[in-house]
Amino acid sequence: MKQEEFIAIVKQHQKLIFKVCHLYGADEEQRKDLEQEILIQLWLSMERFRGASKLSTWIYRVAINTAITQTKKLNNYLSNLQRIDDTIINLQNDTSDSDHIDLLYRAIQLLGPTDKAMMMLYLDRLKHTEIAHIMGITPSNVATKIARIKNQLSKNINKLK
Repeated sequence: MKQEEFIAIVKQHQKLIFKVCHLYGADEEQRKDLEQEILIQLWLSMERFRGASKLSTWIYRVAINTAITQTKKLNNYLSNLQRIDDTIINLQNDTSDSDHIDLLYRAIQLLGPTDKAMMMLYLDRLKHTEIAHIMGITPSNVATKIARIKNQLSKNINKLK
């Protein structure tokens, strides 16, 4: 694949990549590192894309798998460190829409890596069959997992308020 083609594909799907980085990166530095890793993985594996699914579905899969792998590596590295997220400590009780969205993102941050991915895909309004393909599970399993994740998110939001 030519570099120009790859750049065009990345530009076309940059919002998708941004979402994954935003959900899995705790701060701007981690998001940039994750973005670079996702781009590297996409470049290295682009030749293996055979068109069995939509390109965006395949890019989601590569991005999410990369994010989960990077998250596991980072968590292993930080396993002996106790970190307190200042954004959780400094919650404000403002009711604007952006604060509600921010609260939702913080609640999603408390989910495990796979659950984060499922919720992101669900919030992007992907069909259960597409989510199933990306995550490597059955569509009925997607419905069950999303219901459980919604319950957990509700608990997380109540903890954060």
